[in-house]
Amino acid sequence: MSGESAEGVAPRPVESAVIVPVLQADALLRAWKPRWEPPAPVGIPACVTIAYPFLSPDELGPDTLSGLAEIFAAQPPLAIRLAGVARWPGLVVVQPEPAEPFIALAEQVHARFPSSMTPGADAGSLVPHLTALRSPDDVLLDEAATTLAERLPLAVSVAEAWLVQATGGTRAWLVEGATGAERWTLRMRFPLGVNRY
Repeated sequence: MSGESAEGVAPRPVESAVIVPVLQADALLRAWKPRWEPPAPVGIPACVTIAYPFLSPDELGPDTLSGLAEIFAAQPPLAIRLAGVARWPGLVVVQPEPAEPFIALAEQVHARFPSSMTPGADAGSLVPHLTALRSPDDVLLDEAATTLAERLPLAVSVAEAWLVQATGGTRAWLVEGATGAERWTLRMRFPLGVNRY
């Protein structure tokens, strides 16, 4: 998915994340992506984040991949509802129901890979959500929240988890004054309820 740099060398991955893509929500959230400030990450579909940051790309060897495959193989595919919209500081998020399967997956990933846990964080305190918009503009956030609430609830299905990795920078969306979007690429898909590894 990623291209080469001007020097002809593919950018080196600098961080990773584990997400559960909610591809049926892409159409719902797509209109807001160009209005993100800083820009929305490239290569990340509508999703619920399970672990971010995850491990360094150098640590994503066979044991890590088989461990993730085992966790996601134990979780059957999900039928969920995108049921509500919430305003958080600088964000509009869509909330999936039920939330518990996402919390359980985050707890299992962090239990299996404790070094992936942000110091002081608690996987059980995860509030599963899909980020619809990030912006300092309260008027725009209100508009997005109102518009999205009118289009919910939405029934969707979730059939896999993804391991993704970023190249060309770290956490641009978290850095004050950052410009340009992070670029993420798919490293591996993990079907829910199927152990193929």
